[in-house]
Amino acid sequence: MAEHVNTQPVRVVIVEDDAMFVDALKARLKRAEGIEVVASAQDGTAGLDLVAQHRPDVLLLDLGLPGMSGDEVAQRVVTSFPDVAVLVLTGYPDFNRAKTLMDQGVRGFLLKTLFGERLDAAVRAVARGQRVMLSAP
Repeated sequence: MAEHVNTQPVRVVIVEDDAMFVDALKARLKRAEGIEVVASAQDGTAGLDLVAQHRPDVLLLDLGLPGMSGDEVAQRVVTSFPDVAVLVLTGYPDFNRAKTLMDQGVRGFLLKTLFGERLDAAVRAVARGQRVMLSAP
């Protein structure tokens, strides 16, 4: 008997205030098989609205956002949309903050410098319910 394979793409919303980095993320994820970026926002409030609208599998979230902080967005998504896996992308290796966020329900923490192939794997892993913390090459 053949094993059932889920053919639905992992749907991703990106919330990141750096437009050039968003473009780089979109380009990277567009090349990744089975991952689809459905929307992006550059501030926390708009990002939270997009999560409510699209109900993605994964929220790729920067912490340093204008308006509502990434920490607050993460807490609200974990509470209000528990089926959405939050994967934090940050430029700052603050492991105490990462541990706090993961204790609160965030599924992954990834440094922006590692957003190549590791990003694809991290998106897929958190979408499957796994926890990911990548901090070094």
